[in-house]
Amino acid sequence: MQVRECAHLGAPRAPFLARGDYEGVDAAGRAAVVRWDSDDEDTADEQIRAAQRAGVKLLLFVNDLDVVRPRINDAVAPPVRTGDEIDVTLPSWGDSGGNHANWTPFGSGGTTQETRLCRDRTLVAEGGSALTATVPSPKETYRLVHEATRTATAAFPCSTATRTEWTFTSARPRTVQDSEQLPLVQLDYTLPTSDDGKAAADAPLLVPPAHLTGGPDSAPRVAKVEVSYDDGATWTTARLQDRGHGTAGVALHAPASAQYLTLRVQAGDGRGNTVTQTVVHAVGITG
Repeated sequence: MQVRECAHLGAPRAPFLARGDYEGVDAAGRAAVVRWDSDDEDTADEQIRAAQRAGVKLLLFVNDLDVVRPRINDAVAPPVRTGDEIDVTLPSWGDSGGNHANWTPFGSGGTTQETRLCRDRTLVAEGGSALTATVPSPKETYRLVHEATRTATAAFPCSTATRTEWTFTSARPRTVQDSEQLPLVQLDYTLPTSDDGKAAADAPLLVPPAHLTGGPDSAPRVAKVEVSYDDGATWTTARLQDRGHGTAGVALHAPASAQYLTLRVQAGDGRGNTVTQTVVHAVGITG
């Protein structure tokens, strides 16, 4: 997350980011958050200036675009099973925390989104950012794979490819009409970055796992973090620091030649629900 004082009241700083927040106070002195959410800089500029005209004083700029990857949150339909039907919708470009479920690839013209559901090694269904599948009634183990790519842009060159694989078990609910949420573990990322969105070579990274609201009571835990500084050609298993509640802390050790950090993270809970997530060019590295 990036936070800085506003040097002046105005539009998003350069380079333009398609999403961000200003924290401030309204005309009555109450805390306010002004959010822009647009791939068009003029539209984002107008969103901010409209808040200023309404009497909001901007104090701090906050940007959550440190590691963009697939992220489900309470703003979108949860992954569910109703009877013998599984329905999943996956926003491909959520920000570092769980605050924004994002479908927009930050102005990138070339994108792909592919989702596959498998039972054992058998393909059950496939789709783009969503899929619907008819599955057998008994309890089975499933594998859900979501892959997304985007063309890097000057404004946002990171998160050019992601691969997220979940494993979970599911059986028909007690009645055909009942729905049960699928236990898909989510991963969030926190690390300090500069105003241009780059991390220091020795930056501290935190990876907290989470179940969706209403998920199982078995707390997830990060089991492994791998880092790469050559786009995934070679990997190093990072030493994990226990930060509590299943969160892993990692100290980066990027070589002098590194331009980007690529991540691969594994996490799971006590019921066998797991996630493995790879983010290519997760964040830039300060030269």
